[in-house]
Amino acid sequence: MVPARFTERARQIINYAHEEALKLNHNQLDTEHLLLGLVREGLCDSRGIGIAAKALQNLGVRLDSLETEVKKMVKKSLPLPDNTRRQLLFTRAANQVLQFSMEEAQRLEYDHVGTEHILLGLIREKNGIAARVLANANVTLEKVRGILKSSAKEGDKKSKIEMKESKGELTFEWLLSSLRRDKTEVTISFDKEHQCHGTIHRVGKDVVILKRKEEDTGVIIPISAIRCVEIPAGSETRIFSAGVSPPSPGT
Repeated sequence: MVPARFTERARQIINYAHEEALKLNHNQLDTEHLLLGLVREGLCDSRGIGIAAKALQNLGVRLDSLETEVKKMVKKSLPLPDNTRRQLLFTRAANQVLQFSMEEAQRLEYDHVGTEHILLGLIREKNGIAARVLANANVTLEKVRGILKSSAKEGDKKSKIEMKESKGELTFEWLLSSLRRDKTEVTISFDKEHQCHGTIHRVGKDVVILKRKEEDTGVIIPISAIRCVEIPAGSETRIFSAGVSPPSPGT
């Protein structure tokens, strides 16, 4: 039985894994079936790609190539009797993956186990077919954890901005100060035709100083002249315009 802490997507991976094992006429659910389930969730879910699949893509790993590699290593067995097909037992290695998944979620201070934690569990198990396929694709714990850490920071920043927006409290001063603390690269458009790209160096009462990579000196931009601020957020760009978020007086 899958623990209640697993998210709907994580549970779907396990359901898919069960189906993949049955397709191969295997009488137990093993690590290779979990990896096939993870790949299937990434390729087929109508809600879009999950966190684990996105992390793999960010590492340059094709999901369909993982599926191909797994199926090179496993063979289809003879048909199973009906009573065996109803509920397959997890192998010791597959149970270890789920245990590692819960440990990874706890280590990262999550109150749930998601697809990303199952991916980490598959890597940590080391001895199964899934771990070998991932190792051959150069997918390591350090790389996946690094991507998840970056994504978490981006998500946290995005959620704070959205909360300010929803409360009507988002101002350019707050936004620019937040971006300075996070050392986020932005594009600031001002004076109708001009824009600068760089990191926020300083935010004053009336001006912002933008530091560009190719220059030692900063560009001073009056906050009142800013028309919009563009912030990269993963694969998309968020744009905040002066018409939506005007500067607050006297901050």
